[in-house]
Amino acid sequence: MEPNPNFVADALKKVKPEDTVFIMCRSGSRSAKSADILFKAGIKNVYSIIDGFEGDKVKDNESYFDGKRVKNGWKNSGDPWTYKMDKALMYMYKP
Repeated sequence: MEPNPNFVADALKKVKPEDTVFIMCRSGSRSAKSADILFKAGIKNVYSIIDGFEGDKVKDNESYFDGKRVKNGWKNSGDPWTYKMDKALMYMYKP
């Protein structure tokens, strides 16, 4: 996956530097990098959701779940989630 060269500019169209921003990706790696980039760009209250949405793969050859992302992550934590993408849940716009 190629980095978006307009990432910071695109983000600043949606959030203000004083906003609180939470970023999530599948495993937590890309969101951590994105949070660092936004922090350096002046958004000081930016957080990466640790372990991401799906989390890490189980590494146990004896387990039925070997290779499946059921170890941690938001989806496996018991917190609410949906596959339905709803902009109202992804961004908070302030008037």
